[in-house]
Amino acid sequence: WGAGDYDDLCYHRSLPKHSDEVSWLGAFRDWFYSAPGGVKVFKETVFLMKLRWLNLYLPGVQLIYLSRHPLGIISSYKKSALFTAWNYQEKYQVLKSEVFEHPELHRYRYIFGLIEEQKWVQCLLAMILVRRGELLLHLPNFRHHVLSYEGLCQETEREVARLFDFMKMEFPQSVRKEIRHRCSAFRGGTYSTYRETSKAPFGWAQVLNGQEKWEIEQILLEVDENESLQRAA
Repeated sequence: WGAGDYDDLCYHRSLPKHSDEVSWLGAFRDWFYSAPGGVKVFKETVFLMKLRWLNLYLPGVQLIYLSRHPLGIISSYKKSALFTAWNYQEKYQVLKSEVFEHPELHRYRYIFGLIEEQKWVQCLLAMILVRRGELLLHLPNFRHHVLSYEGLCQETEREVARLFDFMKMEFPQSVRKEIRHRCSAFRGGTYSTYRETSKAPFGWAQVLNGQEKWEIEQILLEVDENESLQRAA
């Protein structure tokens, strides 16, 4: 959804003006701007490719971008077999078609020339790189805060303090105490919120094999070189 898809009456040009989707989008915008209460936060991942549209739909919205290194993202998908479970092969083909069809996304076409499509790890990496590139391109149009997963795990209290500062909220001592308590030791199951977090960003080392790690890092190097050349041009 680009900025050209936005419509004042139906929010997106493909939607009928009186459809249920339009009613929902309108109600959500009304709630976001006018409902009583404090800071309103909603978590969403599908807007990564729609920031130009979002800037028109919710002008003044502020973004918190939780970033994570591709090695960590891919290891999570491998550990839980999510590429297959969430049908990412089809999503990969859709994203690839969008990149080649839409002129504003042509800057990412070269990425698909770097990967071997029979390897799901590389297909997922291509999706991560396209989405990250589009996000970073449009992020400056918003008041935003970048929160690193790796930084959050290793310097939890410091990063949470910065997040509270971005939201112009006081960082209560009770929250500081709870963070220290929960991050001091691991107990509970896989999804427990009590854990020593400093080693969490490096869990990929036990999930990805050496060949996968090498292939990911080689593609990342080529993408970094290409982006450096684009900035210099």
